[in-house]
Amino acid sequence: MKYFFSLLIFTAVVSAELPAQQELPGQSAVEAVFGKSSDLDLELCCFAAYGWHVAPEMKHNKPVLGRISSDDISQYLLENDIRPTEEEQYFQLADGRYVVVSTIDTFSKVFGRYLINHKNR
Repeated sequence: MKYFFSLLIFTAVVSAELPAQQELPGQSAVEAVFGKSSDLDLELCCFAAYGWHVAPEMKHNKPVLGRISSDDISQYLLENDIRPTEEEQYFQLADGRYVVVSTIDTFSKVFGRYLINHKNR
């Protein structure tokens, strides 16, 4: 019994000192679409979190590629295999705003920073 309590106290102390496993930005969207995996795709996580943004209007008169009615934009983009290309891509939301998917060049810079931040966790 003495050893049991010692083990219990040791476990509580060690657990309190360990940092909590934090979820990566974009991880929940990737796992919702592709399932949980031990080999999490960091590029997809970065895209889900930072590869797009919402804009109130389009700066340029570009074609709108579709309409997004989903409440979870990240999941919609991942489910529909939408990824950065050479040009920005525009999708309209029900409220009239636009989802702008970053270009490959812009996303590459963001992804580089994402990897640095991930390594320094």
